[in-house]
Amino acid sequence: MAWIGLVDMELQKAPIGYYDEEKTIGNSFQVSVMAKLPFADPDADELGNTLNYETVYQTVHEVMYEPMDLIESAA
Repeated sequence: MAWIGLVDMELQKAPIGYYDEEKTIGNSFQVSVMAKLPFADPDADELGNTLNYETVYQTVHEVMYEPMDLIESAA
């Protein structure tokens, strides 16, 4: 097993907040994602032995830029 993650991704003007103004102006957030991955050989230096960080960032971006009232909903 190995832990891999992206820490403190900065997201600006995300339309998350209870009040209409928060959705209009947006809020700033820092998001961290950690994943525990099972590897057959954690010491192997191979591309298949990792997580695609671009996919993780794109997923976080899609969730955080969907208008919603509560940050807990995004989490």
